[in-house]
Order: sequence, then structure tokens, then C-alpha cells
Amino acid sequence: MEKYPVKTYPVDMEKIKALAPRYPRHIRWSDGDRCYIGSLPDLCGDCCHGDTPEEVASQLTICAEMSLETSAKFGFPFPEPSRS
Repeated sequence: MEKYPVKTYPVDMEKIKALAPRYPRHIRWSDGDRCYIGSLPDLCGDCCHGDTPEEVASQLTICAEMSLETSAKFGFPFPEPSRS
């Protein structure tokens, strides 16, 4: 038996895939890192980087879905998407 059992909940991936695009995404160039940086301010802040904005945009979709999936799995409510 686990010392500290963690309760998890079922995850509705269809709902997550529909909700993820509603969260604002920011892509910016970083001179210091010499790459594009992707951010999801409502979910997890800076979370990925890449050589092109398209690469970062694709990674942001994955990051948003993973963040929402983790929230759902542990029973946390989804944050309301901002309008930024």
C-alpha cells in the first residue's frame, strides 16, 4: 500500500482537445536563447521553444492539452481562458 495514495479522476480527452485552443498563446523571439519561446500565460507560462514560430505553435497545442489533462486527472478545475 502506498504511503500517500493519490486519488485520480477519469480524463475526457475530447473535451480537453476542444478546450485547449481557447487559451491565449504567445510566441516571441529570444535574442539570448536564439530561438522562439512559447508561452501559455493562463496555464503554465513559458513552456516550449523552437526554431520557427510554426514549430512552437505546434508545441503549444501539446503543452495546453497536457496541462489541462493533468488538472483533470487530479480533479483541479480548469482556469477560465483570458482574453489577452
